[in-house]
Amino acid sequence: MTSIEKDTENTSAQTDVMIDLNNTETYACVATDKGFMIYSPQPFKSVLSRDIPGGVYRVKMLHKTNIILFVGRTEKGPYPNNKLIVWDDVAQEVVSEISYPDKIVVFHATRKYIYVQTDKKLYIYQLNTLLLVKQFDTTQTPVFAVSENESYNIVVFPSQQLGHITIQNIDTGDVSTIYAHYGTIESICVSRDAKYIATASDKGTIIRMYSIETKTILHEFRRGLDYVRITQLLFHPSNRILLASSDRGSIHLFNTEIDETALATIPANRVFERYGMNVIKYALPRYFSSKWSFTNYQIPNIVTTSLFHPSEPVIYSFGLDGQFYECHYADASNPIISKTMKFIRDENDPFRGIPASLSSANMSEFSNADAKTTSQPH
Repeated sequence: MTSIEKDTENTSAQTDVMIDLNNTETYACVATDKGFMIYSPQPFKSVLSRDIPGGVYRVKMLHKTNIILFVGRTEKGPYPNNKLIVWDDVAQEVVSEISYPDKIVVFHATRKYIYVQTDKKLYIYQLNTLLLVKQFDTTQTPVFAVSENESYNIVVFPSQQLGHITIQNIDTGDVSTIYAHYGTIESICVSRDAKYIATASDKGTIIRMYSIETKTILHEFRRGLDYVRITQLLFHPSNRILLASSDRGSIHLFNTEIDETALATIPANRVFERYGMNVIKYALPRYFSSKWSFTNYQIPNIVTTSLFHPSEPVIYSFGLDGQFYECHYADASNPIISKTMKFIRDENDPFRGIPASLSSANMSEFSNADAKTTSQPH
């Protein structure tokens, strides 16, 4: 396991930021008490930076477009924490907003839908009209995951029944459930092609992977023995690797074994047979038969949000300590953190000379005409 030595006094007080990824998992969207920033990991640079009165709680870029969704931090003011703002950065204006009686916890958007989660409900809207399509009561952790492809959009979220998840096809109306864990669902991710789901409970020791088509379990991966909070699950763009990060700063990578390429080109998951225990493991607890990550490393006590390089064994991680980390895992036995850089903006901002926004030519995937100004309170 590779780790970075840190001053313990500094790690205990992480920067007050929230980090999310855009739909294509190519940009990090950073919300701070001063506003928001969008970062490209390779090359590492700030591509968008905006000051927002009262600060921003969470922010998302829609794919690679000029459309930015965000929620403020304050209870009052132009951008409160119970109002979703849809911002067009080319037009420099708010094009839509939706208000709620409760604080917004998390949200997401695809080319067809907007998803908004409060403590009690999950709301789904048409993107162009902001008409409410569906809403669900939620009683477990306010977390969900979405995926879109050419045929349909799905959303996966914790069911009202403990340990279960609901899979909802928004376009067809099909709905199904999976009994995923004994305890409360803590983390969910869906592969970008909507083929696989990964889940973790509030214990954080076991990660399960399911087929969306068959609703059957494919793998049970063991992250570790100690209880932790899984802060991120993420499939590699090829689906051949699953990443799991925890609130203790550990980052584990699992071989999903979905095809021959995964088995041939990615290291196998570790099992205890390698340590001479295959003879007696039948008499030992179940975790001795588990599939363990093929590599792992640690940024001690730092919660991170990570992105995969699509073709190279590289991970880019943005930490709540305001640092960017680049890790190479080509040598699975010795993953190396090769680069760290500060990304949180302050008076010594190293990106002050970089243009604040992408050019409209680079952010033209979404037509301004597709967004309509509508306010729909609930």
